[in-house]
Amino acid sequence: MKVLTLVFSAVIASTAIPACAAPDQWPPIKPGYWEVSTIFFSDTRHPVVSDYCIDEKTTKIIKWVIEGGLNPSCPDTKEDISGRRVVIDTICKEHSAEYSVHITADFPTDSKFHSVSTVHAVRPKRMPDSSIPKDGKWVGACPKDIRPGDAMMGDGAFVHITPTGRIRPINP
Repeated sequence: MKVLTLVFSAVIASTAIPACAAPDQWPPIKPGYWEVSTIFFSDTRHPVVSDYCIDEKTTKIIKWVIEGGLNPSCPDTKEDISGRRVVIDTICKEHSAEYSVHITADFPTDSKFHSVSTVHAVRPKRMPDSSIPKDGKWVGACPKDIRPGDAMMGDGAFVHITPTGRIRPINP
């Protein structure tokens, strides 16, 4: 259960950057202020909502949000891009646990996306499979006091995501 908790924590934080295709190969999205809702444990009444300010140089933040939880323990990540759909498959190994991750992300327009991350425990098998849907939508220009790379995470933390994917807390 500890590994499953780690996976979900990583998905929320969305800080890891796997080795994948260049971000410009993903479907283009609008720069500006994005709201992303994530559903954990099928609790549709309480989505976790995070907000991200992006510009042309930081659009890969949305890529990181969708890929959340993939990290160096998932070395064989395969990414397939077809039109406005991205499919990611990988096997992750952490300590004694092994799990597969399948992500499908659809971008019907440049101002919205829907993704589902499915996590399947290979070892230990007693962990239940989980599906984590995310819906993102462009809500307009970034507020004046928010700069590209800034994010308000679902837990209320205000952070800045650097070009290398590191998260730095911002004191309000």
